[in-house]
Amino acid sequence: MYLSKILITKATFILSVLLLPFTSIAQQSVQYMVLSQIYKGKILRQFDSCKVYYSNNRTGIAQPVTTTERDDYFSKINSSLGMQQIHYDSLVYISQPSSNIFDITSFYKYYDNNNNVVEEGIKSTKLPGGYTKTFYTYSNNRLVSSYEIHFVNGSWNNFHKDSIVYDNSGKIVKTFFYNTDNQNTWVLYKQTNNTYVGNNLSKTVNITYNAIANTIINIFYYYNQNNVLDSTIRVNQFDTSKVHYKYNLNGQNIAKDYLYKDLQTNTWQLSRSTIYTYSNNKVLTEETIRPNPNTFRLDKKYFYDSKLNTKDTSICLMWDNNQQQYNNYVRTYNVYDAGNNFMYQTRDLWDPKNNSWATSPFSDSLSEADTSWVFYHYNIFIPPAPPAINGSPMQRARPTAIANRKENIINSISLSPNPSAGIFNLNIGFKQPEDFVIAIYNMQGQLLRQYGEKATNSYNKQLPLVDLPNGQYFLEVRNSNIREVKPFSINK
Repeated sequence: MYLSKILITKATFILSVLLLPFTSIAQQSVQYMVLSQIYKGKILRQFDSCKVYYSNNRTGIAQPVTTTERDDYFSKINSSLGMQQIHYDSLVYISQPSSNIFDITSFYKYYDNNNNVVEEGIKSTKLPGGYTKTFYTYSNNRLVSSYEIHFVNGSWNNFHKDSIVYDNSGKIVKTFFYNTDNQNTWVLYKQTNNTYVGNNLSKTVNITYNAIANTIINIFYYYNQNNVLDSTIRVNQFDTSKVHYKYNLNGQNIAKDYLYKDLQTNTWQLSRSTIYTYSNNKVLTEETIRPNPNTFRLDKKYFYDSKLNTKDTSICLMWDNNQQQYNNYVRTYNVYDAGNNFMYQTRDLWDPKNNSWATSPFSDSLSEADTSWVFYHYNIFIPPAPPAINGSPMQRARPTAIANRKENIINSISLSPNPSAGIFNLNIGFKQPEDFVIAIYNMQGQLLRQYGEKATNSYNKQLPLVDLPNGQYFLEVRNSNIREVKPFSINK
């Protein structure tokens, strides 16, 4: 979600995990095993087990599947409060002692008399006093501020704080975000302003302050005749994007189209679509497709526990372009205690070699040289956890098996300088001339540029990308037989 994507080739995978801890007395405890997963010899997760503790009649259920989302601060407020209706007192991870990497770790929460979280944090056996702490302040049961501190070099230091302003009807109109500078003093770095028409959010302005030039993002919300969100348009200094929602006669969101504005033709171009099907008013399947059939497609199937009426298990499938079919990829499931309280959510990878879900370490038949990955951070997922350890979707490219692979017609490809302020020199040498396409994508997979080029033995072109903001991007060279991807950076 808010984590940056990582490009990993030849199955090199570095997992970033926030380490946590434990010190809390609880009235109930239930333990479930979470087996380690190793893929291509690279560790995906090493948590052995976890416990969740509840008290004072607090309970927890997993969050149902939702299909509509607004690009504003509300979802971040809910995330920071852990408001997935999982009101635990503490949550403890116990990891493999042999790894010498992880420690016994835990989250904790303290509540006021209205069951609002007033403090939450992370502890460890090495730091029993706490690793991080976040404090929340309320007015009339509305969150008005949060304040986060970290324990660094033997003392507590300011890290982050938010301040939220409401109108008289309880709608959020302003949010202020603060970080600390080198002197450990608060500095305003971002501000969000919301405008409403009636009870509907009509516009959000996100202002990010920096030393060079402020970044301003305007988000507009449009509603249909039934007063249901129809589309959002996001505009900044560099590009414009749009999300369009489609509904069936029952008012269920059946599709989301993600579009970008082609600045050369001033027209909307489809980047990808997500399509939903339903059963008994619950999301049954979710499919993500892109206009180009050679690009990523993902399907999710959801399974429900009839007693809880909430998402119990989901299976992700990857589209195999060679076989033109979906194959199992990753399974996500929720675990509950005897009282139907949520305990944890975890994931199993599909083992293509043994044609089964892996509940123990495994390695498939692909060699490292023939495997490339695009990851978000991926590991065991406890919904209230901070984004640093949240699991989120993965993408994996499985090239055609060597026996069936087309010969790579590219001799060499270079993009320089890299990084650059926005002007790049692209040089491609071909073994044999064929027509090809050059495409530029951002880290969200959004197509930003595309050039159709004629067959040549040697291709040399200057790419002017000065209008793109600082960040990481991908350059793709493809035709019907080959697809090469190179990462690059813009740093002005």
